[in-house]
Amino acid sequence: MAYGMFLAAMGRANEALDQTKRALERDPVSPATISGVGYVLQMALDITRRKRDTARPSTWTPTSATDAGALAAC
Repeated sequence: MAYGMFLAAMGRANEALDQTKRALERDPVSPATISGVGYVLQMALDITRRKRDTARPSTWTPTSATDAGALAAC
């Protein structure tokens, strides 16, 4: 399970999900395995979202002074 978590942290979602599936097959009731599965799934979703969001140009434009200030602070 630790290797799957490592792969997820490195951005290798597909490999991490494969490792997670193997870990669940070996020990489906272990709290550590179940917790690790949640981590890997969360990381895989985040990786997918980041890839999706960076594949298209941003359409966000500041519409208020607060938004513009937050953008300027970056």
